[in-house]
Order: sequence, then structure tokens, then C-alpha cells
Amino acid sequence: MINKNFIYIVLAVIVAVELLLLNTSVPLGVADSILCITLVPIAFFTKNKKFIFISAIAGTVLTITGFFVSPSSGEFWQVITNRSLTLLALWVIAILCLLERGQSQKMKDVHAALEKSVQKRTTDLNKSNTALERESAYLQLHKDVAIAANETVGLKDTLKVCLAKICVHAKWPVGHVYLVPNQSLNWLEPSKVWFLENSDRFDTFRKISEATPFGPGMGLPGRVLVSKKPEWIIDVTKDT
Repeated sequence: MINKNFIYIVLAVIVAVELLLLNTSVPLGVADSILCITLVPIAFFTKNKKFIFISAIAGTVLTITGFFVSPSSGEFWQVITNRSLTLLALWVIAILCLLERGQSQKMKDVHAALEKSVQKRTTDLNKSNTALERESAYLQLHKDVAIAANETVGLKDTLKVCLAKICVHAKWPVGHVYLVPNQSLNWLEPSKVWFLENSDRFDTFRKISEATPFGPGMGLPGRVLVSKKPEWIIDVTKDT
């Protein structure tokens, strides 16, 4: 696809060449130099201030050159007046075009800055909404766990309900409760309390886990027992 600026530049060059040829054949008494002004409006459509300035200079050069290459005719003062008025009109139009392009660029910059500000505020708002939704979800989880603890009678039933709500909230397919029957030893004993999204799929894992106690620092449960902090692993089968 041809660049539009290239088309306007080629058009300006063609017009400039034709004006130069016209100056060599039209007598000085004819006010043909006014046609040099057309170079500025052509350059205006390029939306480039540099091209507008160059076209004004080119029009000036053509106007002055025409004074020397055009066949002599008419009164000298009329010729000078015509050429001077042409130069005045040419540069007035060029300055107006430059000012308009400058103002247009400022408006584009303001629009870009405003759009960037809106995007930033939208991003911040989305982050705030996400954080608020997450916090609300945690509060609801705490409420559900508290209600479940009050409604159930036995410890096992309470743990089972709470574990299920936590796993559903965190979107975990598996949840298992370890208990510390002896506080002095801090030995983790696997319980029978599970949350299994697919019992058949995790049956082998359940059987192995129920038969494997953990001491302090042993495996993922043992490390959590010692650090008192959550810990994440990608593949439990590769945990050492």
C-alpha cells in the first residue's frame, strides 16, 4: 500500500516543476506567481510540519526564480508588488498551516494522555474489584466455616464440612486432614477426613496417605508443621 504522504510529495514536485516551466513562458506582467501558494496546501495534507515548511521555502524559491526567468513584461513596480504579495500570502498560509498542525498535535497528545490515564484507572479499578471480591470470598469462607463448626456435633464432622468448603473455595480436587494426637511428639497422624472431587481417581493416593504418618520436617505436612506457614509444590509425587 502506497503511503499517502508519498503521493502528496510527488504531487507537490509535479506542481513545482510545472510552475517553473510556466514561469519560463509567461511574461512577468501576469500574476502567475500566486500559483506557488498551492504547494503549501498540498503539503498540509501530509500532516507533517516539516513538509509544510519545505513547501513554503520551495514556493519562495519558485517565486523569486520566476522573476529572473520569466519574459520581461509590464511595469517593474507591478511585477515587484505581485511577487511580494505572493510571498506574503504564501508565508501567511504556511504559518497558519503550521499553527494548525501544532494545535492538532497538542490535541492528539492530550487525547493520548487522557486515554492512558483512563486505561490506568480502569486497570486500577479492576485490580481493586478483584481484591475486594477475593476479600469478600475469604470473609464468606470464614463465615461458612464458623457456621459449620457450630452446627456439627463431632470433631470429624466439623473437619469434614470445613475441609470441603475450603477445597471448593480454593478449587482443590483433594483435601486431607492430619492430626497431632500427641502434642509432645508433634507427630502428624493421617485422619480419615478427606475431600475428594473424584474418589476413583485419587483412591491410590488416599490409601498411601492414610498409611503414612509424618514427623516434624518430613514431607510437605512435616515441613508445614515446623514452619507454621503454607507451602506449595507442583507435583506431590516428587516431593522429598
